Amino acid sequence: MIKSIEVQPTFGKNRDEIEKQVGHKLMINFNQPIVDDSIEYLTDKKSDGYNVVNGKKKLDIGILEIQKGGRGNTAKKNHRI
Repeated sequence: MIKSIEVQPTFGKNRDEIEKQVGHKLMINFNQPIVDDSIEYLTDKKSDGYNVVNGKKKLDIGILEIQKGGRGNTAKKNHRI
């Protein structure tokens, strides 16, 4: 079903105003036009039949940002003496 997956880097400025890679852009190419395809009924009676409306062959996932990492937040313990 999938013909190819294209991955491209995306660049932006970090907090120090230095140009760095900030994520990836994904594009999935399918063999058949299945993205946003649908059917149209000929009449209000579904038994009268339908037509298939072709979709697109490309799906643009968009930009996936690179995770910053770090230790995360931990719960603060209340120590009593």
